[in-house]
Amino acid sequence: MSDWSDHTFTVLAYGDSPFLEGCLRSLAAQSVKSRIIVATSTPSDFIATAAKAAGVELLVNPKREGIGADWNFGLKAAGTRYVTLAHQDDMYFPDFLEKTKALFDAHPDGAIAFTGFREISDRGEPKRSLLSAVKHVLSAVFLRGAERVEGVSRRLFLSFGNPLTCSAVTYDLKSLPGFSFRTDLASNLDWEAWWRLDRENRTFLHASEALLGRRHNELTETSRLIVSGRRQAEDKMMFEQIWPKPIAQAIGVLYAASYGPGGGRVLRFLLVGFVLTLLSYLIFVGLLGVGAHYLVASTASWAGGILASYFLNKGFTFALGTDFVWREFGALVTGYVLQLVLASLGYLVLIGGLGLSATPAFLINLVMVAAFSFFFMQLVVFRKAG
Repeated sequence: MSDWSDHTFTVLAYGDSPFLEGCLRSLAAQSVKSRIIVATSTPSDFIATAAKAAGVELLVNPKREGIGADWNFGLKAAGTRYVTLAHQDDMYFPDFLEKTKALFDAHPDGAIAFTGFREISDRGEPKRSLLSAVKHVLSAVFLRGAERVEGVSRRLFLSFGNPLTCSAVTYDLKSLPGFSFRTDLASNLDWEAWWRLDRENRTFLHASEALLGRRHNELTETSRLIVSGRRQAEDKMMFEQIWPKPIAQAIGVLYAASYGPGGGRVLRFLLVGFVLTLLSYLIFVGLLGVGAHYLVASTASWAGGILASYFLNKGFTFALGTDFVWREFGALVTGYVLQLVLASLGYLVLIGGLGLSATPAFLINLVMVAAFSFFFMQLVVFRKAG
């Protein structure tokens, strides 16, 4: 068992989290040992008892100025070159620090290193959610297991939301002189920092293995920010930094809808879209395999996709049963025609007008058309679900 003497886990404690002791135990069980401290601006007997039981130092921030100030205090309190801001609700698997250290050893110019994560329940058991699945898909598409995350791939990875889990990040403060989080943000201070470091062309390192157990429940700060509306406002700010305003608004509308009372509907809609894409592909490939002409295969794939879209979105996304109504189906077909027109106009503007290449134009179009499709279905096709 080795040590990493120039690294510190700073556990950010806020309030009396029932998961704090488990987080500290997971850090003590790392295959590579390093310093562990607890930092808080909300001192309590509960936090002090947990720190004492774990045999770690407790440092109190005398100024209670918000989450950004707490994170900045945690970075400075560490006193080492490398720092991981550990979140009290999460669990770190035994190889987390070993794999992180290996990244910095292999790439000395790395500014930050981050690992994959797995969502876990309150009991620490594996858990699945569509939101986590979307983050994993973004990582698979744009990072593709690379240890160095650079260029257009990194920019796109950070452009559709914040898929980089903050508690999985380790900082090399020697490579980041003067680095700090913005103190005027409460939700997207980490996303803003990643975007800033990307614009500064800093080196991001990545271990694709899931080495962190990430919790999300009604007790977490993320949940409280969604309820207060702060998360939605800061998402809008970030999207408008990254994208032209019309595109930022389209993405922001989908995100805001997913946080609200109908958020599950948005996520179900995105899942149905993935299933429909796969189904259409299988129909097309299957017909080609039995000798059908490609135009016949394409037409059948399109028609099958629309029919499946009607039943899946009506029954699953909007929970309106499975009875067939011609008015709804006709409106759905009209919506698909309008999507085709919107996508064609989008390509004309993005490629012909703005000079973008085909790949980013496709991704931007995909988001705009998805936003249009969802609201057209909700407000026109299946309006009684609204």
